[in-house]
Amino acid sequence: MMDKISHIFTLLKRLYPDPKTELDYSTPFQLMIAVILSAQTTDKQVNKITPAIFAHIKTPKNLLDVYKSQKGFEKAVSGVNYYKTKAKNIWKLAEILATPKPPLRGLQTSLPLRSLPPYQEGKILEELIKLP
Repeated sequence: MMDKISHIFTLLKRLYPDPKTELDYSTPFQLMIAVILSAQTTDKQVNKITPAIFAHIKTPKNLLDVYKSQKGFEKAVSGVNYYKTKAKNIWKLAEILATPKPPLRGLQTSLPLRSLPPYQEGKILEELIKLP
């Protein structure tokens, strides 16, 4: 079984040597927002609403400063399915990331990726650090 899986990954890597996400973003935080918004929504729809958001939001602190409240951010993302839940989760993520933390040691990470569903975590990590 593992040989078949390995063979499939080899073929996919040959066919798609440098895969990229369809989501538009320019910072890691924007990618996290886009990935969260893309759950149960097409990447095309996410790309329709994110330019207006990303014009002002590059960092977690930007999001908190620009929208002032979770309700304000909800209006900005209301063009996607389950926007209230997604806005709540993105807002909480921004609060966590905007809070100063002690320096990282070793392989520890202070990013709250573990609070995301595994497929979203994987998509973000794969895109940002190009894991196979």
